Amino acid sequence: MASEKNRSDIKVTNNRFTAASSKEESVTPDLNDMLLNIMKDEYPDDVLYSNDQLRPASPDRQARESFVEGKDKVSPLKYRSAKRNGKNVLDISTETDTFAKYDLLKSYPTADEDIIDDLIDEEWEYFEDDEEELIAEAIIPEPLKISGLFLVNNDIDLRDVHDAYIDAGPHTLDEDAAEANPFCVFYIDNGVAYAIPTYKTLEVMLVERGLSYSAITEATAEEIKEYDLLLDGNVTDNEIDYEDLDEDDDGDISALEEFRARSMSTRDSDWTPQIRFRSGYRPKAPFLRDPGDYIKPENMRSIDGRSPVDEDGNALPPDSYVKEDPNDRYFDQVFQKQTYRERLREIHEGRMIIADWPTPEYVSREVSMGTSIASDDAVLNLRMMINGHWKRVTDGRTMKLYAYVNEVDLSNFEPGQGRYGTNGYIQLLIDGGGVTVVQPSRGTPFTNDVQNPDSKSDMVRKAEPLWNAFPHILEADDDGRAGLDFPEYQEYLDNFSNGGDPFGIEYLQPYEPPGSIKYYPEQQYADLVQQAIDQEQIDVVKEQIYELWPGVASLIANTRTQFDALPPDYGSYVVKMLGEKSPLYKVMISKDGKWKYIKKKTWPGKDKIKTKYQNERLFKVCSKRVGIKTSLNESQERKLVEKYKWMQTVARDKFAAWASGGAGAASGAGVVATGAGVTLQASIVAATTTTLTFVQPAASVIAAAAQSGMAYALVPITTTTAPTFGATLGALVTNPITIGAAAAVGIFFAIDALAGEVPADQYDLPPWRFMDDNYYIKACILNEIDGHVEGFKLAADAADTAIPWVNNAISDLESNAGNIDKLILESTSVEEFEAILEYILSAKALCEELNDNGLYALGAELKAEIDAYVVKQLKNQYNAIQYLRKRVYKTGNIFKKKRKYGIVWPKGPQRILNQYVPGCTFDNYIPRL
Repeated sequence: MASEKNRSDIKVTNNRFTAASSKEESVTPDLNDMLLNIMKDEYPDDVLYSNDQLRPASPDRQARESFVEGKDKVSPLKYRSAKRNGKNVLDISTETDTFAKYDLLKSYPTADEDIIDDLIDEEWEYFEDDEEELIAEAIIPEPLKISGLFLVNNDIDLRDVHDAYIDAGPHTLDEDAAEANPFCVFYIDNGVAYAIPTYKTLEVMLVERGLSYSAITEATAEEIKEYDLLLDGNVTDNEIDYEDLDEDDDGDISALEEFRARSMSTRDSDWTPQIRFRSGYRPKAPFLRDPGDYIKPENMRSIDGRSPVDEDGNALPPDSYVKEDPNDRYFDQVFQKQTYRERLREIHEGRMIIADWPTPEYVSREVSMGTSIASDDAVLNLRMMINGHWKRVTDGRTMKLYAYVNEVDLSNFEPGQGRYGTNGYIQLLIDGGGVTVVQPSRGTPFTNDVQNPDSKSDMVRKAEPLWNAFPHILEADDDGRAGLDFPEYQEYLDNFSNGGDPFGIEYLQPYEPPGSIKYYPEQQYADLVQQAIDQEQIDVVKEQIYELWPGVASLIANTRTQFDALPPDYGSYVVKMLGEKSPLYKVMISKDGKWKYIKKKTWPGKDKIKTKYQNERLFKVCSKRVGIKTSLNESQERKLVEKYKWMQTVARDKFAAWASGGAGAASGAGVVATGAGVTLQASIVAATTTTLTFVQPAASVIAAAAQSGMAYALVPITTTTAPTFGATLGALVTNPITIGAAAAVGIFFAIDALAGEVPADQYDLPPWRFMDDNYYIKACILNEIDGHVEGFKLAADAADTAIPWVNNAISDLESNAGNIDKLILESTSVEEFEAILEYILSAKALCEELNDNGLYALGAELKAEIDAYVVKQLKNQYNAIQYLRKRVYKTGNIFKKKRKYGIVWPKGPQRILNQYVPGCTFDNYIPRL
């Protein structure tokens, strides 16, 4: 009895060996304990009962207890038990002192697996032979692979790179070509070779990395094999996912399909002449200029090249540049150092000339034409070359400013003479070398030969080369003031003369000779051409347009090349990067290797690493191991998600809709299209609609051709209405958890009870058993990205809808290119030339709009934003996993040598992160032997 009584006085404490439940041996309840429990329930606030006493102790015992414990009994109100919910589950916090009551029914240890593993060698490893040991070693990632190389599989020392791309670049690949090997420079990024689609993209990439063409190296045979530097349809590089390469489902991968899969994004919209200069590109023989600026449209090229034959097949005299350009691919200027008109511009730009002026002595009667009528006087023959055009100068202030700028002495000027007289502005400028006299007044006596259409002078007969080389603008100024007045001359000096050195623009000098119209501001030059047409300077305007046309024709050709380098569609890219097969779903759920929970086992003189659990799903490992779950308190669990924002909780109805293959609550909270792609989509619609205004001049050109009886009418640009833009719901096409209807029912019921407990669209970690579910974690990841996915998909749909429109417009421009040359030759009226110029400028504006604000620029921006967003989300996932691994590794250990648990990265997630987020660390936070 005494021993039984002593046993009843022993209080069973809450220790780690009696925490787990067991169906095995239990303790027979003590009657005193039963009575005490009943009294506690009836009188929960009683001090004695709450302190496990049925009656007060004796006075002596109370005194002794007070002396030993040093404190009085505390009211149970201070330690009121935590509440339980309807399922009898405690609602407690791990961050505050909370108390709960429960019965102990065990008399021997029933600890969990992790605790037992610390104490007992249940696998008998200590007695095993070394040869039979199975050690789970941590996977150490491969070192970062080579990045930043520019390799080419051709010799570029002897060939111009621009010409190589134009002649045989990726845009020349045919849809049906099974094998090909176009010219292409490759960029090596993390050990993977990506094809650079155009030379403009190449130069943008070089400059943004602080490199130049000298950084491009010819690949060795080993490098060609290692990186597969051949676009031939034979896929050997296992670092790229070629799963969806076969676009036409014919069972084979064509060279074009391989190029599209391996191509860098087109960056032509970022290219500028300054980029070209900074890249270090210089034309190589036989080219004296950039061939990219002088591409001849295909329908302007000779069918037989520059070595033509007659109808009988007999050879005709070859072209002047047959050796340099046998296929007639380029305009002649690309092989010419400087044309005579360019030389004249170089000498006379910004300077004055005058015709029909007496020389060497000033003769008043010859200047005034022997009459008192001022409208035919020779002072009206003064011209200044402004951006390649002769503009009449009548303003005395303009002449004075010109003299000061060119350091011509006007100190002998006599007030009152003005433009006339020996000491007038004009004569003093001539005497000082500031004005060149062209054909002195030796024509018809007392007649201004410049103004007399019946004169026999060379100027009127168009035989004077300097006077007639460029159009004369007299009254057709667009500012409402005839001639070059003082404000206009000031504007020219400030804005259009490059500080008095019009051909000293450094970034153009390696590619164009002085006097080239490419040095002139484009809009200013076009305005002057229009003024010359208005002035009815038809003959010389033809030459101006001939010089303007090669640049526009090359722009059309480059636009086609750029278009051919675009992805087949942007919608599939959204699905690829953010849909079911997205890398975002291949980190937490490994497709190659398993997540491993490991422990360092320490025995005397014998340490080893043991795998405690492994699974393809990270959270499956977490849910199965108590040691992982107890490594984080509530705050740290929330931090795992809230801080890194890689997922959001999903409510029951949304998950059910996604599981059944629908878009779910696509308009509800958390699935609103808030991504950057929404802005892009609106921009693409606006930009594509804007371009419609640029194609209208085609009608006026055709009308002009019809009026003049021309045989060469232009093809109308058929798309004259804005494309209709529709969008597929992003969540629907990128849903990674779509499953069959029958399976969906079972899966839904399996998680229904759980999903009902989870708040919607929160940055919180659901119960571990939720995260264990393969479908649910995918739904959480989708819920985080869904708003951006929606925006990206809208933008992609807009771009894809615009692509056919752009293709048709470019095709029409190409079709018209060959007829422009004939139209220029045969046009005779002001109306015809106005229509031709308007069409050329409109074609140029259309191509530039596609790059500046249209499909090309916005398409490239869309692709770049998708890539950046995927990288950002992968970084968030990586940081969250690293945080979890760190907690598992360090929790409960003060010294590093005691850190014996860890989570090991699988190979698959490592490979994905190395590809998209180079520089990640994977071999930390694991125990070492």
